[in-house]
Amino acid sequence: SHWAYAQIMEATVSHDYTNSGGEVWTRVETETTVLPDGYYRFDGWLYRVQSGVFLRSTTVDGFTYDAQGRYTTGSAALDEQLHQIIDTYTNAAMTRDEKLRALYNYVRDNFTYLRRDLISKGQTGWEPAYAEEFLELGRGNCYSFSATFCLLARQLGLPAYTVVGALGGSNSPHGWVEINLDGTTYMFDTQLEWRYLHDYGQGGYDLFMMLPSRTPFVYLR
Repeated sequence: SHWAYAQIMEATVSHDYTNSGGEVWTRVETETTVLPDGYYRFDGWLYRVQSGVFLRSTTVDGFTYDAQGRYTTGSAALDEQLHQIIDTYTNAAMTRDEKLRALYNYVRDNFTYLRRDLISKGQTGWEPAYAEEFLELGRGNCYSFSATFCLLARQLGLPAYTVVGALGGSNSPHGWVEINLDGTTYMFDTQLEWRYLHDYGQGGYDLFMMLPSRTPFVYLR
């Protein structure tokens, strides 16, 4: 043990003692550490503290927490897949935005397009099923790309959500992700950037972290 362990304990821990041939502690007063409210990652899993306690078996702000307090998509298999992706493509030395970029690039560059059912405006809870299928098949539509990136961003503790809308003057159904970061809402479109980069061979579009007022395409909510 550390040479100063006894002295450190003596100085920092409130206690009563008797002294009969050596100090014997008879009472120890421990301190309770209260974590500030917010998101925390332990062993790669996301937790949230609210009013000084970990959320358990509840849903808050679109995030569901299981009985152990871990954020869950509702599918243990999908949770594990997302966990492994984040462990593989990010590290503790990265900033928040660097982690987001790494996960965005992962979704953009490792999958291809497959026509799937459209999602209706106002439809909720569809993201886990689309992400699971996307990760299993390696293919999917804009909703599949968006669902997967959205759930990865949520695993970072970011308030990501999918948007079901349309693109351009043709009013083509389309889905993308929006995240509020430091009070500003940004748009992320992994599938459309994939289309131009890998399908059309045009790498000039960067659809990561776009301001809604400065997008190269018309997005209709």
